[in-house]
Amino acid sequence: LDMTGVTLKETAKFDGVSQKPALLGLGTPRDTEFCCFPHYAPATGGVPAVWVRRGDWKLIRFFCDGPEQTDRFELYNLKSDIGETKNLAAEHPDMVKNFDALIGQHLKDIDAVIPVKNPFYDPAAKAP
Repeated sequence: LDMTGVTLKETAKFDGVSQKPALLGLGTPRDTEFCCFPHYAPATGGVPAVWVRRGDWKLIRFFCDGPEQTDRFELYNLKSDIGETKNLAAEHPDMVKNFDALIGQHLKDIDAVIPVKNPFYDPAAKAP
């Protein structure tokens, strides 16, 4: 909207910020970015997830994909591992906790629909 000069209607609910500075090479307007995709789809490896990125770090929360359908976490340092090949969650539990708190607040702020445990889930039926 900023670059096109379009004015947002007063009745529209909008949670974005202008990305014009980033597009012009002036840096990003936010220090923390979120992406929430709570759907079972090939795009997420078949598992609903949400992620947060701050600085060089990215935490991914995979909903109901851990033991007993708990959430599973992956943590990456994108500066040294842009391909997200080394999950550092076990080595940095405090960072996982802090970043997960950011995710929790974000999900609350956007009133997200969050996947819940499936009482009929059969782990033996899970595709490899």
